[in-house]
Amino acid sequence: MDEIIAKDTASLGAKYNKNTKSVDFKLYSKNAQKVFLCIFEKAIGEEAIMTLEMKKTTGDIWETSIKDYILNCHEKPVLYGFRVFGANWQYKESFVLGSDIGYVCKIDNDGNRFNPNKIAYDPYSKELSHHSTSVNPGLSMFRSGANFHLIDNQKFAPKSVYMPVEDCPIQKISSRPFLNEIIGEVHIKDLTQTLAMTERGTYKGAGKFAQSIKDLGITMVEFLPINEFDSKQNGTNHWGYMPLGYFSLNRKYAFDKTLGKTLQEFREMIDEFHKKDIKVCLDMVYNHTGEAGLINDNVQDAQQLSYSLIDNSTYYKVFQDGHYRSNSGCGNDFNASSEGAFNLIIDSLVYWVNQGVDAFRFDLAAALLENSDTCKEIYDNIDSLAGKLKQKLKEKGINVIDDFSQNQSGVVLIAEPWTCGGCECYHLGNFPDFWAEWNDVTRDTIRKITIRPNEITPEQIRHFKIK
Repeated sequence: MDEIIAKDTASLGAKYNKNTKSVDFKLYSKNAQKVFLCIFEKAIGEEAIMTLEMKKTTGDIWETSIKDYILNCHEKPVLYGFRVFGANWQYKESFVLGSDIGYVCKIDNDGNRFNPNKIAYDPYSKELSHHSTSVNPGLSMFRSGANFHLIDNQKFAPKSVYMPVEDCPIQKISSRPFLNEIIGEVHIKDLTQTLAMTERGTYKGAGKFAQSIKDLGITMVEFLPINEFDSKQNGTNHWGYMPLGYFSLNRKYAFDKTLGKTLQEFREMIDEFHKKDIKVCLDMVYNHTGEAGLINDNVQDAQQLSYSLIDNSTYYKVFQDGHYRSNSGCGNDFNASSEGAFNLIIDSLVYWVNQGVDAFRFDLAAALLENSDTCKEIYDNIDSLAGKLKQKLKEKGINVIDDFSQNQSGVVLIAEPWTCGGCECYHLGNFPDFWAEWNDVTRDTIRKITIRPNEITPEQIRHFKIK
């Protein structure tokens, strides 16, 4: 088989510039008025060792660079975050941390929730230093309510982690019709957790288990979400459906938990699966995040870690009264129709394809059919992100498989074609033809045939079909 080269082509976030021997930092924020980059020596317990004002350039991108002889990024991880000012908290030269200088309101009529007392991690982070619950279980220093909004949380906020990872070869998978795939849905930890191996419950352990998966007849493994999430959020969170970053891997699943090492272990796992001719599918949750949400339904009191601090109305569906729309049922809806969120989703998909990923299952994917960055549900399978995704990926050099019965090379897109609430939220059969769809009618019928055959009706059998 041929090889692919695992690499990072994302234009935003932190990236080493070989020409200038600098680390370039780029952040998207349409509504920010002033942005500062903060560099930290340690993730917990210390103040920033460097704070730099970022310059706004074309496309609402904020940029700055730091020479690598200062950061030494090839030898140690760079820890960083942002402080962002905007209309509801305006920049004043007299501003000091822990004060309300420049403060107008916690949230304004345009949905802005800027708060420069809080450190925001980078939405394009490849890794996070730690979780907020590990340092502040009650999350008081990450909230906007009461006097919490005046707490400077820099000593404890999760930091973005950057360390260059060299390009490396990953074995390419053989092409075959998607309809021939046998898909096994697994949890990366549970897959090997009970096995007698030192690497159980990790990416490395999953890679060592690839032959056993092949022996079961599985040709594509679909991993439940492995993007970074806080397992202690809202009590316990085992399944990973509250993502904190779309480029970052959950380091808890790494055998080597050293900062900056997780991605390489993930790449090695992909390579092991490909060597066994097993495709890898990631479950991606682009309909909501694990960050923003109101405390006790109080619009003045929200949990803030990243997106809402950087550009709340860009990244979330926000009603004029400050409430988050929550058709996802998880406290917020990601605003996939906005320019910033739209591009972030495209960029993250390209990033994972470049790490060797073969397919994606999109959680509550009806959210990607929306074609309005307001809270009104307007579904469109042509001009929405879901409608444009094939062309957008093609522009990035990635082919989307569009004939599931033919032998094609490329990436497969699989929709869960509904959301948990909202108007007209069920869209089975409404996605463009280049999408595959999970079919709940088929699923439920198979389940009944298996465990309750007496409940099957002739009508259900007649309509039984798979797309």
